[in-house]
Amino acid sequence: MRRDRGIQLLFVALGIIAVPIVVLGIIATQHVRHIERSLGEREARMLEQCARVVARDLATRISEEELQALGFLDLESEDELALSFEILEAALPGAVCFALLDNNTFLYPFIGGDVDAMTAEELGELAMLTPTRATTIKQIHARRQLLRGKLYEDGSAKVFFPYARPRFAASIHRLSIGPSSGLIGFCWSADHIRGWCTSATADLVTDGVIVTVTDALGDSVTDGNPGTDRRNRDPMYEATCSLETGSFPWIVRARAKDPMAVSQSIQRQERLYLATLVLVSLVLLVGVAMLAGITWREVELGQIKADFAANVSHELLTPVALIRSSAEALVSRDNIAHDRMQRYLKIIGRESRRLTDLMNTVLRFSQACLLYTSDPSHEY
Repeated sequence: MRRDRGIQLLFVALGIIAVPIVVLGIIATQHVRHIERSLGEREARMLEQCARVVARDLATRISEEELQALGFLDLESEDELALSFEILEAALPGAVCFALLDNNTFLYPFIGGDVDAMTAEELGELAMLTPTRATTIKQIHARRQLLRGKLYEDGSAKVFFPYARPRFAASIHRLSIGPSSGLIGFCWSADHIRGWCTSATADLVTDGVIVTVTDALGDSVTDGNPGTDRRNRDPMYEATCSLETGSFPWIVRARAKDPMAVSQSIQRQERLYLATLVLVSLVLLVGVAMLAGITWREVELGQIKADFAANVSHELLTPVALIRSSAEALVSRDNIAHDRMQRYLKIIGRESRRLTDLMNTVLRFSQACLLYTSDPSHEY
């Protein structure tokens, strides 16, 4: 019976421990999921805002520099236009200016001959152009129909040449000077584009964000390297924003410098909850163990008392019955023999001493019970 009660107490203790632990585990799991969702949304908003600000600032810088360049041009005559182009190229290192007439000849730089039939080296020698400028002019002439087709209604367009080597971007405008008409434009080198991107991102990006400017394929607009832009790209921790309509077809990508920072923060929170759950479990376990120990002692003590009461009741009945029968025999008989009287008196004396010993045993047991309740580990 004691074993059954011990098993019952064990199951009760396990139930007391399991219920709050399960409840705390559910609450902790829901809270961690809420934190993960909140951190992800906050990270996404921050990246989106950063990409949008950089895209707006980059488009503004491009427009301002283009307007300054247009304002510097003198459209009074072809000679004045060529002179202003020369001065502008000297003031903007890396920029290549051109004026392409509708008859497919260049007003600037002046080239006497069929450009299509020339290589970039021959073009550079003929027009005294650097290799980079000669390659750029060659690309412009080869794509003249594309440039004319991309002009907007307001007479301007921005075209990016990702497959040119070196790659460049061109700002195209309609030209109308005297009887001549055609295209004028500014070709911006990769170094010039890199300067725009650096200026736009220098003051607007926090330490935890990396901003890159890519084309539609995801390659860097400056060097075409897909390394950091296409590989290691996590859509959960990246925001994109295109430049405004009328600007270059570029995409600003803002991504977390350390995509694992949010995951690490969530893992730290999970470890904190796990440690708290383990601590609470240990406290509950100790408390339940103490409660089970106290309850077990009470049950054991009650069983001992019950067994003792049954034994004492049996032991008390025998001497009481002998004393009572001997006393009744002495009282009921007037002329009892001396030896019989002595035998009855000895029975009464012996059983009286037995009762005395039994009562002393009861008193000692009561004292032992008190000591057991206060100190169960004491040896008796």
